[in-house]
Amino acid sequence: MKKLTENNFKFFILLLLYFSITNAHCIDPAISAKYPFVLLNDDHGILMEAELADETYGLTTDPIRSTHWKCYHTDTVKINYRVLQYSKEWGEHVANFTIDIIDENGIVNQYGMRHAMGVTYCKETSKIWKKLLRNQKYVCINGSYASNEDELYHGKKQRVFGWVFNKLKTINGCHNYFGDRDCTGKLIAQ
Repeated sequence: MKKLTENNFKFFILLLLYFSITNAHCIDPAISAKYPFVLLNDDHGILMEAELADETYGLTTDPIRSTHWKCYHTDTVKINYRVLQYSKEWGEHVANFTIDIIDENGIVNQYGMRHAMGVTYCKETSKIWKKLLRNQKYVCINGSYASNEDELYHGKKQRVFGWVFNKLKTINGCHNYFGDRDCTGKLIAQ
């Protein structure tokens, strides 16, 4: 429990550093002030206030427990899934599905799903995300902070920030983990 509290405190300090270093958001400053812990860096004109206001995944007023949007260059995005050989659910193999990104500060950000996903889901979702990323310079991803640890990443020990994936958005569109909702958290008419 003590380690978790220390990690949360370190994460909060990191958030404050992001805000002090990155002050040129495309989002109106009044909107940023309304949701101070939601957007961690420049959104490059991708996000709207309704997306920052979405509380579907967590509280937006708590810097540790809220969800966060963070935006990246698309050329650093790697979509991966690793099939779990020992597990077969939903009539097919399941996989660990992740998005790995190295941000502008050289920090690894790894977004994972809430649980292993069926391989069919991984393939179809990868296609959707690649279509959203096509011909785009930036992508914004919404996630819930999970951890930050020093890990071996591509043969090098470095800090890896873990996130639980919620949403991915570019100018081309948005994809929500919960397929029955749009990126503002509203239910989509079926």
